[in-house]
Amino acid sequence: RVEIRETVVEKVVVVEVPQTPSTGSEPSFGSSLTSVTRQNSEFSSRYISDFEPVQCLGRGGFGVVFESKNRYDDIHYAVKRITMPSSEESRKKVKREVKLHAKLEHKNVVRYFSTWEE
Repeated sequence: RVEIRETVVEKVVVVEVPQTPSTGSEPSFGSSLTSVTRQNSEFSSRYISDFEPVQCLGRGGFGVVFESKNRYDDIHYAVKRITMPSSEESRKKVKREVKLHAKLEHKNVVRYFSTWEE
């Protein structure tokens, strides 16, 4: 049995996922996962530098979850990419959810590992 771990991007949440057989099709991650030029400055994504996307695991109310292989420890994680809402109230709600998840420790809840903003 493989343990599951979790993280948050834009807000990123990372979770270890079990190895899965290849589906035979390449996942589509779009050009937004590569380096982006913003207002004449280079932006380097931590997600792209630290993880290799494997496949999309699902979509939900807060964001999209990708199975991603960490380039340093070779462990597969579920990485939840969340586009932060524009309203301050909604942003607080997302941050509150992250803080609560970080404190949870239960056999039926995915283990939380890290969060960062890009």
